[in-house]
Amino acid sequence: MTAAYSVTIRRLGPEDAAAHRALMLGAYQREPEAFTSSVAEREHLPLDWWARRLGPAGSDEQVWGAFIGERLVGAAGLSREPRERTAHRGFVFGVAVEPDHRRQGIARRLVRTLMADARTWPGLRLLELTVSDGNASARRVYEDCGFIAWGCEPRALALDDGREIGKWHMQWMLPAPGRRFAFADSEVAAVEPTTGGWRLRFSAAQVAEQRDGVWQAGHLAPVVLVLQTAAPPPALLGRLAEGRLIDAQGRAWRELPLPQALEGALRLELQPARGEAVVIDARSLRLGAPPRARWRESLAC
Repeated sequence: MTAAYSVTIRRLGPEDAAAHRALMLGAYQREPEAFTSSVAEREHLPLDWWARRLGPAGSDEQVWGAFIGERLVGAAGLSREPRERTAHRGFVFGVAVEPDHRRQGIARRLVRTLMADARTWPGLRLLELTVSDGNASARRVYEDCGFIAWGCEPRALALDDGREIGKWHMQWMLPAPGRRFAFADSEVAAVEPTTGGWRLRFSAAQVAEQRDGVWQAGHLAPVVLVLQTAAPPPALLGRLAEGRLIDAQGRAWRELPLPQALEGALRLELQPARGEAVVIDARSLRLGAPPRARWRESLAC
C-alpha cells in the first residue's frame, strides 16, 4: 500500500482528460450502483467531451485529481447550477478512488479540497451530493467532511440487472465569510510540534471582521495555524512583516478566510519583521481560532 502522504491533489486540466476518462469508466464498471452514469452511456463520448469538464479555475465545472507520481488514482468534481435562482448551489459529482488506494484518506482529501475551493466561488452558499443507499463507506466520508443527509429518494436508480437503488441527498452549508486572517503584522507566540508537522500560535493575529457588508480591521487572539509538513519547525517568533500562502492551484493568498482548510502541495512564505524569510512546503493547512478566543478591537483601528 502506498502511504497517503505521497498523494498529490491538484485541479485537473484538459491534458488530464484521457486519464480521467479511464478512471471514471473503470469506476462505472466496477460499481454501477454507486453512479448515475454508466459505461454504456459514456464510453463512446469523444475525448474532447471529457476535456471540456476539466475547465480552468473560475469555470462552473471543475475536477480535482489525486496522483501517486504521475498516476491518477482518484477524482472529485464540483459544478454550479447555471440558473439565476439556483446559482448559490454547488454539486459534488464523480467521486472515485481506485480500489488499491482506498482507506488512505484520499477521498476525504479530495472532498475537503473542493470544499475549501468552493469558499472562493462568488455567491456559492451550499454544496449538495447524492450517495447510494447502502454505500456506508462513502456516506461516512461525506459525513466526516461535514455533509448532512436530509432524505432518501427511493428507486432513484434502475440498474441493468433489475435492481432499484435509493439515493441519499446530502448538503453542506458554506460558513459565512465573517472574518479573514492576514499574515502581515500578526504576532507569532509559539511554534509547536504536532504529529506529522507543527503549529503556529498567533497571540495577536490581524483579523478583519465583516459588519453590515463592510470589512473592518481588528485583532482576534489567539489564532492557530496547523501545517502537515516534513519541514523542521522554524525559529519564528515575534511580528511578521508580511507573508503569503501559495495553494495547489498556484494562487497566492495574503489573507485567508477564518476558519480555513486547504489540501495539496502548499507553500508558505513568511517574512519576519526581523530576520530572514522562511519558506515551508506543506501537504495541508488548518487555520482557526480556539473556541474561547475573544474578539477585541485593535488600537490601530
